[in-house]
Amino acid sequence: MVQVAYKSPNTPIGTADTWTMWVDGANAAVIKACDVVLMNGFPYWQGATIGESLGKFKEAITNTRNAVGLNKPFVIGETGHPTKGPNFGNAVASVANAAAYWKAAACYLQTTNIPWLWFSGFDEPNKTSEIEKNFGVALSNQPLKFSLKC
Repeated sequence: MVQVAYKSPNTPIGTADTWTMWVDGANAAVIKACDVVLMNGFPYWQGATIGESLGKFKEAITNTRNAVGLNKPFVIGETGHPTKGPNFGNAVASVANAAAYWKAAACYLQTTNIPWLWFSGFDEPNKTSEIEKNFGVALSNQPLKFSLKC
């Protein structure tokens, strides 16, 4: 669709959205129009405890893949866990939980063939939301908050 409009048939077109949007049947036209799907999945925003997080994340991946089709290129566009800020349901923002989620999710993703991106590399102190400021695996001046080794 977009490729035809812009006369660029070899340019893959896609979009990123939360897994909950990809599995919503109302978005079938978006899925059809995309050559590649980028799924954002944050168990923190589901109110998951750190012990539930990897299971919730894997479930989001499975549900999204089933909704968009297993043959469509698929990328984890964003996942991560905040190190500071308000809790969300049973999800607790802390360095210890962010480190545990990294060990669970990032180390799991390294065993798959799924391309993935982590949100975020560095804290973003200029954001207005306290929670959004603190998703980095490193402080804004670059020291790591926890080990990234699996």
